[in-house]
Amino acid sequence: FELLDALEAAGIPAYICTSKPETITAKMVEELKINVRGYVGADDAENRHKKEDIIRLCAARYGFALDPSAVMIGDAPRDISGGKLCGVSTIGALYGYGRPEEMLAQHADAYVRSVAELSALLLG
Repeated sequence: FELLDALEAAGIPAYICTSKPETITAKMVEELKINVRGYVGADDAENRHKKEDIIRLCAARYGFALDPSAVMIGDAPRDISGGKLCGVSTIGALYGYGRPEEMLAQHADAYVRSVAELSALLLG
């Protein structure tokens, strides 16, 4: 969570766009005290499951532009493809859920192999 704290300190807002149910996400954010400005998750009642729909709702809910100034960081191929469909920059985390070859096939704008690399990329 240190990177999220550093982003907030630098004035860079962070949001969670997850395929996990939003109700579970809310509990995780609260219980783990995750330092984000907001979150959007999947919702069966709203038929919201596609990553691009989750990203679009997050932008609408929290008022940020869907353009290359926004960045979708993800560790699954759907994170990168969803970000691309929304017109945001993408960073593939090769240290997470997705297999590296599947991630590389998505042609993200950048790739990182660790949180340290991600931090250096985002914060310089």
